[in-house]
Amino acid sequence: MTGSDLHTVRDTRARIIETASRLFWEHGYDRVPVERIIREVGIAKGTFYHHFRSKEDLLDAVVETFTDSIIDRLDKTLRDTSIPIEEKLTLLINQSVQFKLESIPLMLTILKTWLDPANVTFREKMEQLSLEKFLPLMARFIEEGTEAGIFHIGRMRPRDVARFIMTLSFAITNETAEYLLGLKDHPEYEEKFTTLYESFQYAYERMLGLPEGYLDSRIGEFLRATKAYLEKGADNGDR
Repeated sequence: MTGSDLHTVRDTRARIIETASRLFWEHGYDRVPVERIIREVGIAKGTFYHHFRSKEDLLDAVVETFTDSIIDRLDKTLRDTSIPIEEKLTLLINQSVQFKLESIPLMLTILKTWLDPANVTFREKMEQLSLEKFLPLMARFIEEGTEAGIFHIGRMRPRDVARFIMTLSFAITNETAEYLLGLKDHPEYEEKFTTLYESFQYAYERMLGLPEGYLDSRIGEFLRATKAYLEKGADNGDR
């Protein structure tokens, strides 16, 4: 196989993954047949099965690609030796919020997909892959912070603390989706949502042995921007 042929093969695989990602987010994994993916990419059925053994195999690739993009950004920040350890945690959280602020329509689509019963398989795979890839990075960061005297985790192991934090993050994703998607019709969700994240922040700080109020997640800013977006959509008749 020549270099040009190899590039074409990789490009085709990437287009399949990109198209499948969009369709899964928009319609739900279980509602998108392989035939539709093939049609939208514009390839032969045999070409699809040359790259992926099954739809489930494609799902693994979609989840891994999505997770890798997040891992790359996270790892870059964690490995940046110019950033003091005590600043990295807040920076990571704020970077996440900033991404959400810049991608509110996408975030709402993802949250709708996350809640959709048709995407249970997709959600489970994403959680499993996130644990496999995020856990080592988070554990390493917590270990470094503990050795530097920034985090105080007592007799707990860094890997266990990382797992607890990630499990809590998965749980709060469901709550976030329900609150945000109900904001327009239920204004009282604003207070509930803010309280929820304050509790998450408090639990995060306790697990790492940080002083109360150490983390500044800018969640209020994200909430206000999301609410404004939803209200604008309502005025335009989009929702």
